[in-house]
Amino acid sequence: MQKRTFKKLLCLIVCMWGNFFFAQTVKGKVTSGGTSLPGVSVIVQGTKNATVTDFDGSFALNNVEPTASLLFSYVGYKNLILPAKSVMQ
Repeated sequence: MQKRTFKKLLCLIVCMWGNFFFAQTVKGKVTSGGTSLPGVSVIVQGTKNATVTDFDGSFALNNVEPTASLLFSYVGYKNLILPAKSVMQ
């Protein structure tokens, strides 16, 4: 019984360790013509992981895979899709 519990615990630790190294925080600032855009929706495509830019146009998203795509959406503008790795700082 103890070996089984140990194996499950070890598996959980390995999974969490992998997530720590591969999922990252994406930070950025959305601008248009040098002007910051507040209220832009930033969504990791295919997930419910999303945020909105603050008054300065800045945003931060946690747990983003480097291979993910980000969807930027703002009223009056065309939607923009960018690879997360191009936005990572």
